[in-house]
This record gives sequence, C-alpha cells and structure tokens, in this order.
Amino acid sequence: MAIVYCLSCSLYAQNKPGSPAYKFDKNGISKTVLENYLEKSITMVYFLSPDIPEAKRIYPYADDDVRMVKNIGAKFLGRAIYRWGGESRLNDAEFLNTASKRIKMMHEYDPDMVFQACLFEIITTDVEKVPVPEWVFRDFGLPVENRTFSYKDMLNDNGKMVNHWRENSSVPDISKLESKLWFYFLAGTYINIGCEAFHIGQVELIGMNDPDRSHWTSIIAKMRDYAAKHARRNWVIIDAHVPFGGLVKDGVSLLDFNSFPLRIKDIPEQPYRGKLEVNYLDGIYLKSKGCITPSGWKCEHLPYLVEFDNFGKGSENNVPTLNSPFIWGWDEISWLSLQPEDYRNEFIRYAYHWLKETDPDGHLEMPGCRMITCPNESSGSYRANTRSDACPIGYSQEETIKALWNKTPIRIGIDGLSHDHIQGLLRDMAKRTDIQLVGIAESDKELVERLAKQFGFDRSIVYDNLTEMVEKTKPQGVLAFNSIYAHLNTVEVCAPRGIHVMVEKPLAVNPKHAQRMKQLATANKIHLLTNYETSWYPTHYKAFEIAVEQASIGHVNKVLVNDGHKGPVEIGCSKEFLAWLTDPVLNGGGAVVDFGCYGANLMTWLMKNQRPLSVTAVLQTIKPNVYPKVDDQATIILTYPDVQAILQGSWNWPVDRKDMEIYGQDGYVKAFNASDLEFRPNRNKPIERQKITEFPFETRDPYIYFAKIIQGDIELKPTDLASLENNLIVVDILDAAKQSAKLGKTIRLSGK
Repeated sequence: MAIVYCLSCSLYAQNKPGSPAYKFDKNGISKTVLENYLEKSITMVYFLSPDIPEAKRIYPYADDDVRMVKNIGAKFLGRAIYRWGGESRLNDAEFLNTASKRIKMMHEYDPDMVFQACLFEIITTDVEKVPVPEWVFRDFGLPVENRTFSYKDMLNDNGKMVNHWRENSSVPDISKLESKLWFYFLAGTYINIGCEAFHIGQVELIGMNDPDRSHWTSIIAKMRDYAAKHARRNWVIIDAHVPFGGLVKDGVSLLDFNSFPLRIKDIPEQPYRGKLEVNYLDGIYLKSKGCITPSGWKCEHLPYLVEFDNFGKGSENNVPTLNSPFIWGWDEISWLSLQPEDYRNEFIRYAYHWLKETDPDGHLEMPGCRMITCPNESSGSYRANTRSDACPIGYSQEETIKALWNKTPIRIGIDGLSHDHIQGLLRDMAKRTDIQLVGIAESDKELVERLAKQFGFDRSIVYDNLTEMVEKTKPQGVLAFNSIYAHLNTVEVCAPRGIHVMVEKPLAVNPKHAQRMKQLATANKIHLLTNYETSWYPTHYKAFEIAVEQASIGHVNKVLVNDGHKGPVEIGCSKEFLAWLTDPVLNGGGAVVDFGCYGANLMTWLMKNQRPLSVTAVLQTIKPNVYPKVDDQATIILTYPDVQAILQGSWNWPVDRKDMEIYGQDGYVKAFNASDLEFRPNRNKPIERQKITEFPFETRDPYIYFAKIIQGDIELKPTDLASLENNLIVVDILDAAKQSAKLGKTIRLSGK
C-alpha cells in the first residue's frame, strides 16, 4: 500500500512561530486570524522610532518596552511608527533604518508579530522638503519629475479643512492626485521597512470630497497592489476611524477591520469614573457595518478595535462632560493615566469584558504607550509597563493585560438536542473553561425540559430555531447534535455568518448535501469538521505509526474495521434519537451509515484521501420487527490498486465493538479499542500486547480540538480525520455502498 505520512500532516501541530493562528498571505486574512491579531493588539507609539518620538517628547525606556511586549505576548503593535507633522524626518535614513532594525529584531523573537504604521489626516508645509521618489511617479503612470511633494496641491479646492490643525497644518483631500501620491509614498515607505498594517486615520475628514468612496477605493487598491509585490507576507491589514460604521463601497469594505475611540461616558455621581454604553455619542458598538471583506469573506458586522484615544483636553477639566467625547474633561488615555493604579486596572478589565458581552465583533486595543495631555511626570506619555528601575515612569497595567490575554473561552452554540451524544458535553459543561455555551437551538420543549432538569443548563439560552439562536447569541462555532439530514441546514445558517461548524458523524446523508455543505464552507471560509469517537483512540495512532510511518509489518494489503453494538433500541437510546436514527431519510440509512462511516473515515485517513476504485456492499435487516425501515447489518468491501478493506457495521454485535486490524506482507497490528493493541511484526517474532495511553497530540477532547481550530492554534490538514476533504469521500463511499446493495453489483467510483 502506497501510504505516505509526515508529521506536518498530523491532526495537531504545535502553536509556534509561523503557526496557523496568525497566518495570512497574498490571498488575504481569514476572520479567525484577523480576530486573533485584534485580540492581542496594543497601542505602542514610538516603538519603532524611539530616538525620534513625536514633538519634544523623549523616549528613554525603549528596552523595557521590548521586554513588556514579549512578556504580554502582543501580536499587533498599533501606531508603532508615524509622522504627525515633521514629515521631513522621512528623509532621515537613520529614522527608517532604526525602525527596520527593530522590526527584524522583534521578528527574530516572534515572526508573527505585526507592526502598524499610521497614514494620518495631517499634512504640514514640511512635506515640501520630501522628494517624490521615482517609483511613486512610475506606479501612477506619471512622468518622473525632480520635485518634492506639494503641500498646496493636497488641499481642498474650496478651503475645506485647510489649516484645520493650525496654520500651515491641514487635512489632505484624498480626491487630489497629490494626496494620493503622498499616501502611496507613505504606504510604500512603511511596507519597505517591514510594516504589515496601516491605520489611515479619520477617513471621513480625508474623504471630505469623496462621497462615493471612489477616491478611497483607488488609492487603497494601489496600496494593496504594492503590498502584494513588496510586503513581507504580500498583504497589508488596513483600518481607519469610521464614525459611520465602516468604509464600504458597493457592499465591499475597503478596510480589513474598523476602529474607533472607546467613547467613555462620565458617571457624574461617581467622581472621575466612567462607563461604556451602546448609543452613547457616535460610539461604534453594535454599529460596525456588514460587508464583503477585502479578503472575500462575508460578515454581518466587520470586526473592529476600540482604543484609548488621545485628542487633547476639553475647555474644563475634572468636571463631568456628558455629551462630549472628553471624559471628565480629558481625552481617553489622559483620563486613564490620571486614575489610581487599582482603578486603571479595574477599568481595563471592565472594558475588555463589557465588550465581549455586549458586542463580540469588538476588540479592545490595549493601551501600551501613548501621548497624554494632562499634567504628568512621565515624559508626556502613558506607558503600561510595570513600574521598575528599568521603567520608573510605568503605569503598571502590564500584568493586567497579560492576564486578560490568556485564552478566553470560545463562544459555542448547539444545534439540536436529539443526538444522545450531547449528554456527555452537557454533563461536563459547568466545569469547562475552553468553551462557553451561549445558546441552544431546539424546538422540542419536552426534550429541553428533561435535559435542563438532568444537566442544569439555563433555559433562557434555548431558542426555537438556529437562526434566532445565532442572531441573538453570536457564537463563534456551532456543534450539530441533530439528525444527519439537518446538518445541511446547520451549515446553511452558520456559514454565511462566518460561524464554524462541527457535526457528529457522518458529514451528510448523501453526496448532494455534502457538496452543498462544502460549497458553503469554502465560499464563507469556515471550518466544517466531522466528529468521530474513534478519532480520539490512542491505539489508532499507534497502529498508524507501526504500519505506515515505520512500515514495521511490511507492505499493507488488507484492513478490517468492525464497529457497532447490539442496536440502538437494545442499548436504550432516547426516543428522540431513535426517531431519526432509524429513519432512512433523516439518517440516510441504518447501520451502514451509523457504523459504516467509522471504517470509511479510518480507511480514507490511512489512504491519505485516496478514493477507492470500487465499493461492494451487502446490507441486511436481521431484526425487521425492530428496524422495519433500515438495515441493521452492513458489510462493505473497498478496493484500491493494491489494498482491500472490509468494513463491518452492525446493530447485531453481541458486544460493543470499535476495532481495526491492519495486515501487511510480513505482520499485523490490531487496535481492539481505545487502549488495547496487539502487534506482530512477522511470523518469526512473538506477539506483543500493549496498553496504549499516550496520545500524540495535545488533546483527546473533540470540543477543545474544535475550539483550538477556531482559535487557529491547530491547523486542520486535508488528510485529518475530522477534515472536510476526508469526510466528503466518506459520504461517497456510503452512498456507493447503498447503491451496491440495492443493485446487487459493485459500484466503481470516479477519481474526482
């Protein structure tokens, strides 16, 4: 048997630099990866330019910033380099070289780290000292000129936003060609030093003369074109402050994510305290627009960041300033810096959890380092660093941020309660920290009541249908414990919303359903997993190691897989489970589906997704008085070019069985159950019997596995047991088996 195996194709890959949790490329960034970055985002102004910070500020503790960033596990460093005026510093080779060296230094520690540059809503006359590079002219198809950027040519023709900041300091008008050249120059310059993200500031100000977004569309497209050729991973992650919930053109977002200030509301009766509130001022909570993202996936609400913004101080300080963006008379980061240390930490925890509960599409960008405008003794900047000799002006939020960034539970919904396998999950739910059950879709009130009494879940999280449940509870993943026929509906509801799905085996009742599910999962870039009990048997992986990796039994030529029990009625399955398990439409068959799928899944795994040449099956109903509609005994023979497999699924075994035998030219290995294994390398060697307890991967828990797939900590390979690719073949095998039994002949499978 020609089976090739490599560790990189394993069920679980350790999370390490370059891991799937933070993988993006020229094709874009998935929602999961994007949210992984947003979950570990922190504002770190001056990080890449410690020797030349903004205005007259000094930046003497750069080494401690490096230590802090490593300690807390930051992945997305916001505002790490920018110019707010003083544009001629971009002529200084040392300014850019220092930034490039610091990026390379940090990437040696963590190559997944992303550094964000800012392309702000400001130009000053200092731009006239910055030469326009030849590549900017060429990329715009313009004649190359020997000149600098023109300040006046970036200004609005009607004087709008001219001198908006101060004399000779204005907002550039993006409809002006010179402004596009400037933004493109900034983007290319920052990409060239290793930045992979841009914050493009207040896009509505810059877009003062761009009501249809056409100018923003063109310049952002050019930035992305430059990134595709020159960026480190051929993609750039772009956001902006969006007071109206997004920057969308014809249903497509120009931004990868949205961002906005926190908009903290004063609590007048509690001096100097604040809170967050939906619909306060122009806050973004629950208002981030739905769209098709630049990466192609759809969402009802684009993920967004909120940050402790800096924008000066109000006319009065330390007094309530309701209906003003100032909190107690200060901008947000200045207000935070003025609070006692305990309350600073308390508010960060509060904001983080409030956002999780109120709007799961939102993420809190932690305050790391930022300019403040209030009285201070910290060189004009707030710094989250733990106060120490290495950073005596730290405000000491570092450990709070680090604690919050430990993995938070994945929000999980359940579709259906009729599958009896749900009971194990419900039994342990109260003890779980890896997943949080946020909603259940089940219309059978009697069933809900019975299980709620038995397992103690909150009835208030139960909804009559899946659509209502996912709309109200916003799960990140849904577990399907309904009929096999209903799996398609689960995916039809979840996939367009970007919700990952894991179904109980098998994937679908027929190839038509399976292909539609594949289409939905692929188009919406969700994970679609199939869970089998036998995927978690240590003996199967040991048998695989012996027979395939080590080839210790010679060339493999036959595999036998036996699965089943006395029958679902006989072992006491619930009436709700039996109602569809013994229905030829809702389950797709009887024992052939219920237990034939195990062998088809394992054999496809062993063959690394090679499709069998033929399928021959015999289906019988041994107990027609118990199972009048479906088979209860199934034998399936699969043939490959040099391998034969016999799969026996039955509701007639005298004892429970889930065992596998692999025979080679010289010897054999048998996995009797999850822990008992027998191995004989050849006829001259004695039989070895082993108790296998060691599992080769981090978890044997399917729900932890699902959560880690969603988080991006595990990369699901096409040949993995739970993969969509494997289970599409399983459905084809089962369908061919039913055809074979019905027609009384061997079915040849195509090589699709």
